[in-house]
Parts: sequence; structure tokens; C-alpha cells
Amino acid sequence: MEFTGRLAVFPAPNLLQWAHTERVTGTLVIRRSQREKRVGFHSGRIVDCRSNQPQELFGQFLLIHGHLGAEPLARALGVARTERRPLGEAVGQLGLLDELTLKGALTRSLSESVQDLFLWTQGLFYFSDEAVPPKKLDADIDTTGILLEGTRWIDESARIRGVLIDDGVVVRPGAALGKAIYSPFERRILETVGEEASLRDLHARVGGVHFPFLAASFGLIEKKALEIARANPERASAPRELDLREVLLAIETGGAVLVGAESALFPLEAIESLVPAWIQRPEAKEIERLSIDQRAFLEGFDGRATLRKLLSPAPESRADQIELLLLELKQRNVILLPASLEDVERRLDENGGLRKLVKRLKG
Repeated sequence: MEFTGRLAVFPAPNLLQWAHTERVTGTLVIRRSQREKRVGFHSGRIVDCRSNQPQELFGQFLLIHGHLGAEPLARALGVARTERRPLGEAVGQLGLLDELTLKGALTRSLSESVQDLFLWTQGLFYFSDEAVPPKKLDADIDTTGILLEGTRWIDESARIRGVLIDDGVVVRPGAALGKAIYSPFERRILETVGEEASLRDLHARVGGVHFPFLAASFGLIEKKALEIARANPERASAPRELDLREVLLAIETGGAVLVGAESALFPLEAIESLVPAWIQRPEAKEIERLSIDQRAFLEGFDGRATLRKLLSPAPESRADQIELLLLELKQRNVILLPASLEDVERRLDENGGLRKLVKRLKG
């Protein structure tokens, strides 16, 4: 079974509830921009969550929450790499943490990574029957608990963003620094901030899933251990690049995730001259779910207009359009031509098989 769609239509909480109710076994892949997560299920139970973001790795979790120092973590990573086994198993083998603590840390780490998806409002997903390999160290993840906590994250994030409007906000040590008891995670934030740092840069240096970092930083502001130095609103960027790795992953469901690997960037200008044409149009009910702008974009897949003409100049609208295009490519509903159908037809050999395809597309 393969299940594909957009988060704007089928949000992450609904996906998790569906997997739980249907007791599915396989992998749910969710992507937005240059981020990707793979949530593994066995009979509807969450058994794994892998992210391509280095700050979300289990080793980083153990470090920032004070379970392991840098030196023992490095030893465990060395064993894991040499013996080709998960980090958790290496930590247990070396006796660095007892089994109960290790299992609790793994469960919390995976749960936070899954709950992070509740804050993703845009992106693509697909479900495949790719099974998750069994592990000796198993996390104890409660799907109902994930759904409740993820919903709380949504509400709490909205409250925090009323003060910390975005990650361009710059913070610095506050007047009450040192006058409270801090968790290992909070201490790491305070030790890393220096004289001042934007939330974006601070998170990159501290690590961890984004919302727990944001909530911890906000808590430190409430304790007056941190204070807001100034707000530098993030400017909406208008990159003219596509992540080529995303395009390939959108079309092919297989392949391992290379955690922390550099993505190959592909200039959007290189494909703007391509012309989309329908092989098979989506059903009317699918089109009806889209906004007027999105419908207009898909209506332009007539074999005559180039992507340059169809894509919006506004970054957010263009990102959503690219998501739609990738989804239709993934579902093999669209073909990208090097020129208009008429031009392609003129260039083809009279007796070639492709001419029949072009005539079918034109019809």
C-alpha cells in the first residue's frame, strides 16, 4: 500500500491517528524544505523516528540533557560506528547508562522528534510498506500520549510566539542569571548564549528538537535568566533553488536517509523552461480542496506554458506550487517536457513511438 499527499490537506496528527487506527506496518516519510523525517510503525505502534537534522540525533539528546558527557559519548559513537550498531545499543554495551535510563531517554528523544511534526503546516508525505528493522533496544512510545502532547505543543507554541515572534529575536544573559535551579538543558543554553545570540544561531549551537529548545529559552526569559536584547524580524527569503535530493526522493520512495549529509542544490532557472503536461488529471474532489491560486497553477499544466510562466514570484506561494508539482510527479500524473507539445511534435520522427504519446497528451 502507498499513501501520498500534502500536510496542508492531511496534517501530521491525522496521519499518526490513521496509522494507529489501521494498525499499519511501514514507514511514513514527511518532508518540507530541506528537512525530512521517517516515522516507523509496526502494527500501528510507533517504533522509530529518523531525522536528517544533526541536532535531532540521539547522541545530541543525550549530551544536551546531561545523560552523557562529550568524552563518553565519543567512545560510544566510536563503538557504534565500528560495530555498525545503533548508538543506544553501544551506550548500553559500555555500561554508560542503566537500561531503564537509556530506554527512557530513547523514548523521550523519539517522542519529541515525532511531536515536532505537529508544528509542520506545509510539506509532502508518503507512506510505504518499507519495514523498520528490529532493534535490541526498543522505545516505549504511547501514540495517544504523542497526540495529546503534540496538540499541547501547538497551543504552547502559539503562546510563545506572541513574545518570541520568530527565530530572529536576539537574547542575552538576564539580571537574575544564577539565581535559580536550572535543568541540564537550560544550563547548556545559558552557557552557549555568550554576550548575545539570535534564537536561530543559539539553537544551531545548542541542538535538540526546535520546540523544546524554544520552550526552554522562553522559560529562561520568564525566570529573567535571559532577556530579549532586540527583535530582528526574519526576512522572507526568495531562494531560486530547489533541493535536487528532494526531487529525487519525491519520485522514488526507496533509499536510506543520510543524516547530516549535504544536499545538492539545483538552480530553479535550469527547469523553469520545462513545460508541464498532464498524463492523468487528479480527481475533481482533489482539486476542490485546493486554493484558487493552486487550482490555477494546476490548470496551467496544458503542455503550452512553461514553469517560469506558471510559478508565482511570491516565495510562499511558489514553495506551495513546487510541493504540488512534486506530488504530481511522485504520483506519475505529470510529465515535464523540454518544450511545448506542438514544438516537441514537430521535432519528433514521423514514425517514432513518442509521437503517439504527444498526440495522446494533446488530446
